[in-house]
Amino acid sequence: MTNPKINTIKRGGSRLYVHPESARKVPGVTSVLNMLPKGFLKFWASKSVAEYAVNNIGAVVTLAMNDKSAAVDLLKRAPASRRTPSPSRPWPR
Repeated sequence: MTNPKINTIKRGGSRLYVHPESARKVPGVTSVLNMLPKGFLKFWASKSVAEYAVNNIGAVVTLAMNDKSAAVDLLKRAPASRRTPSPSRPWPR
């Protein structure tokens, strides 16, 4: 525990630390990190969709032949369905 205790306030989902003497408000580390761009996520998402499609090619093709919109929706949800696919934990069927 910090001694003396540093007061915090929450604003807009972010925590701010209040300096005990100057009352200056400073965002917490997590709040600062959440402000940074996360460009690598688009590459991760692309890879996870490709892996899902390859691992489920039959189901994706069958769905696409019957309902293209449903196939696109399925693939769009692939990154959210599992964060870390692996051979020991294949994508859900």
